Amino acid sequence: MAIEKHDAAQAAALRKIDQEIEQLRAKRTQIIQKAETEAARLEDDLAREEKDYRAALDRWAD
Repeated sequence: MAIEKHDAAQAAALRKIDQEIEQLRAKRTQIIQKAETEAARLEDDLAREEKDYRAALDRWAD
């Protein structure tokens, strides 16, 4: 009886940890996806700003 109770408690504790690991993995994936999306947006902004800057330089040089 005591061994079964111990085993059940241990199994429950391990299931809880496995659930927490899965939650952390999901959160990690979300953070990575958000960071990649933001980095792509920033790169697009930078490219647009560089294009605008070069166009302004060309107009100034004319």
